[in-house]
Order: sequence, then structure tokens, then C-alpha cells
Amino acid sequence: MTDDLVKLITLFCEHGGRLENMTIGYRQESGYNCSVIDSHHNATVFCPADLLVDVDDISISEAGLFIARPENYASNIGFLEKYFSFHFDERMVGKFLEEKRQIDSLSEHEKLLLKRINLPNVIDGMDEELEYVKYRIIQSYQITSEPLVKKVIMPFVSLLNHDRDGAGFDVNKNGVTVSGKFDGEVFAHYQMGDVLMFLWGYGFVTDTMFIYSLPMRITFPNGISLQINNDISKFKRIDNKFRWPVVKNKGNYSAKN
Repeated sequence: MTDDLVKLITLFCEHGGRLENMTIGYRQESGYNCSVIDSHHNATVFCPADLLVDVDDISISEAGLFIARPENYASNIGFLEKYFSFHFDERMVGKFLEEKRQIDSLSEHEKLLLKRINLPNVIDGMDEELEYVKYRIIQSYQITSEPLVKKVIMPFVSLLNHDRDGAGFDVNKNGVTVSGKFDGEVFAHYQMGDVLMFLWGYGFVTDTMFIYSLPMRITFPNGISLQINNDISKFKRIDNKFRWPVVKNKGNYSAKN
């Protein structure tokens, strides 16, 4: 790790964060990664609630994301500004600008096909490049903090890459923690999504245990229609673990999210 990164970690810990038994590296092709130091012990990263940044407080320039409402973060703003300059810099802006330009170069027919499967973020009405980049960065790195009822960015926790066997996010009123034993890279488990969801939301393809239907509507010979909306935010949990789609009966057809 560089001297600047070590100083930033020290500042993170001084503000209540924890980064234990892991080191942080960077690969040009895939970005930041975290590796365990001693695989016999837990590796842990904890971001306290005071350091969670509300996505509504974030803006963007060509140099990267920045906190537009510093008054909301009191004495923590010094660390948070340094962290944003470190993680969400012009290098990341450039990555998503290139994604935007590649999408813009597609034909209208190709864009239509991608929109039908929500891939990869062909957004109507978002022509301004930096607004697109802001949306994509926040989408890729945010988490919903249910105790705080808002979507937030998590300093240092957001450096963890995903793996289906990674550790889950422990989100409570005190903050966000990822902790577990690892052999090599320290992974988090982002969500129970399918391949398209990961490509759409995070920009990469990964091995998953799920596959969700594409949006569709089927009308049967007896006049009954089945509509699948693919709204993955609407679901019920079984045993507090497995997702079950919400089903609504509306007259002569059934709508399944």
C-alpha cells in the first residue's frame, strides 16, 4: 500500500472505522481489491454510521465525485473529502465516460434491444455525460441502510469485490460491517441477483445462484393474462433468506413482479 493510502486508513480508524487483517491493492484491469493477511483469523472492515454518505449529498465534476453538502458531516468532512478524492477520482470518471460513449455509438435498434432487458443502463433523458457518470458510480457503490432509511456510500467497505461465497453486509444503526475468514482476496456478497442484474448494476458478469425472468406479458387462449414485471424490489422473504415474488390478482390477469 502507498504511504497516502496508509495515512487515509489511519484517518479512517481515527474517525471510528476499522480495517483489520487485510491490505488494499489496485489492478489496472479491475480496480481496487482487498486481501487477507492471516487466513486463520477474521478479516473485518467496519464503517461507522457517522461516515456513511447520503447519495443525495453527492455531486460530480470532471475530477470525480464530491460531497456537495459538507455541513451534514461535521468533523468527519475532512476525512470524507480525502476518501472521495482517493476512490471516486478522475480515473473512475473516465471509465464510465467511456461506457457512456460506447452506448451512444450503438444503433437505435441495438439500444432498443438493450432497454428491453435493462442492459447496460441505457437511460432515457440522461444525455449529460457527467450526470450519467454520477448515476452509474453511485449505483455501483451504494447500499441501502434500512436503519437510516436512505441509500449511502460506505468508505472502505465499498472497496470489497463481490463473490457468491463472500461475506454479507451487516447493516445496523451503528454502521456497516463485512467480516469473515478468507483465503486470498476478501470478498463481500453484494446481493442475490442474477447475471443480468450484476452486469446492469455493477458492470461485470459473475457466477450466481439465480436467474430472473425478463419482463413479459402472455395472454392465454381463455383470455387470462400473465404479466411479469421483473421488479426485483418487490418480494417476500422465506425464512428471512429466500426471495419469493409478489403476486397480484387484477381481474382477469395475474401480475407477478
